[in-house]
Amino acid sequence: MESKKIDSSRRNFLSGAAVTAMAAVGTGVLAGKALMPATAEAAEKKTSAKPAAKITKADATIEVDVVVVGSGLGGLSAAMTAAEEGAKKVLLLEKERFWGGGSNFAEVFIGPVPADDAEARRSAADFAKWSNYVADPMLHYQKNLDQKENSAWLFDKHKVKIHPLPGTPLNFYEGGHGMSCINTLVPQAKALGVEMRANIAVESLLMKDPYTCLGVRAKEKSGKVIDIKAKGVVLATGGISTNKALLAKYTSIDLEKVIIDGAQSGQDGDGQVMVEATAHGKATHLCVSSLFLNVKGFAYDSSLGVCVAMQPTNLWVNQDAVRFIDESIVSATANCNKAVEIQGSVYSILDQAGFDKYAAGACQTHYSGFADKLIGNPVPGLAAEIEKYKNLPDVFTAPSLEELAHKIGLDAAAFKGTVEQYNGFAQSGSDAEWGKKASNIWPVAKGPFYAFRLSSGMVNTNGGVRINRNAQVVDPRYKVISGLYATGILTSGWEGETYLMGTCQAVALWGGRKAAKHIVANRIS
Repeated sequence: MESKKIDSSRRNFLSGAAVTAMAAVGTGVLAGKALMPATAEAAEKKTSAKPAAKITKADATIEVDVVVVGSGLGGLSAAMTAAEEGAKKVLLLEKERFWGGGSNFAEVFIGPVPADDAEARRSAADFAKWSNYVADPMLHYQKNLDQKENSAWLFDKHKVKIHPLPGTPLNFYEGGHGMSCINTLVPQAKALGVEMRANIAVESLLMKDPYTCLGVRAKEKSGKVIDIKAKGVVLATGGISTNKALLAKYTSIDLEKVIIDGAQSGQDGDGQVMVEATAHGKATHLCVSSLFLNVKGFAYDSSLGVCVAMQPTNLWVNQDAVRFIDESIVSATANCNKAVEIQGSVYSILDQAGFDKYAAGACQTHYSGFADKLIGNPVPGLAAEIEKYKNLPDVFTAPSLEELAHKIGLDAAAFKGTVEQYNGFAQSGSDAEWGKKASNIWPVAKGPFYAFRLSSGMVNTNGGVRINRNAQVVDPRYKVISGLYATGILTSGWEGETYLMGTCQAVALWGGRKAAKHIVANRIS
């Protein structure tokens, strides 16, 4: 069964060549208009009050069995499965100059496999309940049914290496991130005859009508425009996390309180925009997957960030200088971000004594693999990080509580009263306000004093495109858009308002393989 909540997300983001490449590649939303071939243009004019989009002639047209857009696990599994199932011409397109997309940043693949149909249903029902019934239990059920075969395909047949974490449903990719998975699959995809093209961006879908997809239009870096006609199109384009302008249209979250700490390019929402031009219409649900807290301007792997943003032993106050929750919520990495997003501002407060405790080894929790080493061990370099970040807008230090309140912009009397009451809880050993356990109530009494305004850390988004149990894109009443499929974090139905964790890679694999099998069985054979 899938895990309801995993306190440690253990993400270990990449450094080095892949990140450098991502930072160097430009981003931007691709065109959202579906291109109608001339034969369908007249029919479209008759049935729509809107004028048909002007069509420019492509520089070249090619025909394939299957075209896959995106080279993460979802895209690679779709292309490879299509070839294995009998598709003769499979083309995989990647707009970046490296393979893997967001899967390079993944760390975890969820297991184990449900024992039987009943367990698959129970797991699906549980996930729906945990999501407050935003997630689709039938999608989870279908994924669960297929998980044994898909896991065997990935780990046994194609030799992707993982390392289980005992006592949890977690399996970690070799090396701590999905790059090892991508590096294992890419040469095998090529050996299967999959044609792989990088540095080519898909701009739009080719549509006969709003319910019939005929292929895609792509543009090479040289500017050459290619129409690719296909019996099946699989979109594996990822999320929207690197396109804040588009993201703002899909979510009600105040993005000023969010840090983008996942991939720095490529998650541009191009798949979501393209699908809007079909009968699918605009997406109705998107989950902003924020898994931790940090301070704007801090490095993702900042030890200071772990200490001041993700420890239950700090005091939190909001914009009114009021303590509003048990700070131990940080132990639930999938939920603590919402506690910050709902307030005007949240400040994590500690004194020099608390600072010294962290330096000596008092960290209890973390949000990623890099922070494992901090738990229970001395944390060197905290003073250097304070010096490095002290001039950031969300970092405040002062010799007294009154001066700290003044620097933050809080009412000094209210702030001092909150701190004094909290110190009383530390002395009595009982949190009369929110019930935090006594060992986590550290008094704030020894100057200098520190305050850090917290932000929610977003690693990616989940959702947008509706699909059915065959990974086919569907309209609001679930009528199929013929020839169009989608997989991965592009797709909706898997999460609630908060990311419940562990679904990204399993969903990508499921949707890619399900789409490919359906195309070959129903549109090629």
